[in-house]
Amino acid sequence: MSIAKNLKELRKEAGLTQRGLAQETGIPLKSIINYENGLREPNSRAMAALERYFKVSGEFLRGEVDRGTYMENIPVIHGELDRVIARMGQFKDAYTVSNQDEQALAASVLSQALELITKNLLQQNRPVNMAYQEITGPFAAVFQLNAAGRAELNKRAEELQQLTQYKK
Repeated sequence: MSIAKNLKELRKEAGLTQRGLAQETGIPLKSIINYENGLREPNSRAMAALERYFKVSGEFLRGEVDRGTYMENIPVIHGELDRVIARMGQFKDAYTVSNQDEQALAASVLSQALELITKNLLQQNRPVNMAYQEITGPFAAVFQLNAAGRAELNKRAEELQQLTQYKK
């Protein structure tokens, strides 16, 4: 299915007119009409607005995944997100009983990890299996090391980052 068909179907399911969708998303009415008639495709800003409004991915809007598969995967993905939220609750509980130095460190590590994951996985459309290995492998290795091993690992990581042959 094309963007034109998917967009029209989503809009109708939401009970919106083209004008209503334009008002809700901030996309000009003429653009909505052109998208649904297959005369134009949304630019990145409009695509992001449509994805956010309908709570669907660009791959779904573009027709790269069929509706049945997409809808089947939603409960699985939401289940994973529910597990993440539960772990955040565990983190919060452990965080509140820690001393302030541990709280500051934990908050900083979590914040940086989420920033890296968002920037390097979600925004760069990297292959999921490769990204999963790149993220989980180092974390697992770090937590198996004692304090001296972690210090040595950090030293080596800083050295690698200074070598231009290993930079992106």
